[in-house]
Amino acid sequence: MSIDIPTGIDEFLKTQGSTDAQRADAIAVLTSQCTMVGDVVTLKATGEAIESKASREWFQTNKPHLLPPVYERSLADRAFIDGNLGARAALVKQIGKPEADKIAQRYGLRSAHDTRRGAAPAEPEGKKKNGDGAEHRSNPFHASNWNLTAQARLLRAVGTEKCAAIANAVGSKIGATRPNPNF
Repeated sequence: MSIDIPTGIDEFLKTQGSTDAQRADAIAVLTSQCTMVGDVVTLKATGEAIESKASREWFQTNKPHLLPPVYERSLADRAFIDGNLGARAALVKQIGKPEADKIAQRYGLRSAHDTRRGAAPAEPEGKKKNGDGAEHRSNPFHASNWNLTAQARLLRAVGTEKCAAIANAVGSKIGATRPNPNF
């Protein structure tokens, strides 16, 4: 089966975790910057397949907006486990003091301004994945509380991995366009 340049670009960026909008922009921008070598989509700037290390580095340097942001550790972990005051200030700025205080309490602190170091929040034992609505009343991915702005704040605050777990708890995922009607 032969692949064309737009499909190759789309498939590569899909594996990288890029959104539909990022992939559409990439196809519009990169189609003329790529060529086919056999059945392989090759980036002209590197002379290598778009999946190669050199091409990925080119994307990160020249077209980072086409790739999803890299989250090594969540802002909340850096703020409350590491005790990074700059991260705490950034968290408060992004999501507001009341929400930052709630997150700080999950780390065992009194508030976002508590200068002690906290501990990673533990998952409650025996928690059902498919619990009742009251259990998910503050989850912005839940149908009763669907809020895209709050989802974005949560993603920035806790990182991709934790945010994905929170969304998964109500049968949703990061980037979903509507809530799961089964929850």
